[in-house]
Amino acid sequence: MIFLKIAGNIYLQTAYCKFNIEFMLIDYINKILKIPLILMILLLVSCEERYTPELNGNYQNVLVVDGKITNGAPPYTVKLSVSSNVEDPQYIALSGYEVKIMDNVGSIEILSETEDGTYMTSESGMQGVM
Repeated sequence: MIFLKIAGNIYLQTAYCKFNIEFMLIDYINKILKIPLILMILLLVSCEERYTPELNGNYQNVLVVDGKITNGAPPYTVKLSVSSNVEDPQYIALSGYEVKIMDNVGSIEILSETEDGTYMTSESGMQGVM
């Protein structure tokens, strides 16, 4: 620590400077943190407007195929269902169908139905290629 002696008075200069720098640093951090906090509050209380498309009933009872084939190891799952009314959404599974996967060289794999509307490949079956 450095002590200064001016006209008989002793001042602890380094302690004052250190305190002043720490105070300025805390004040600077507080100012920086206020901006993201204000932005988060604005995002949370922003307005939302519900969007309801005009479908006119044209999209009821449409086949829905939900599946994913990757270059990872099988088995792969495919779900078959039918779309329902937007006001009264339901999951309507399609059961009892024959689902096949065919590649560009003509190999075919027939999927087995594991539960209503859910069809699965065998573990030793075709594998996707990227």
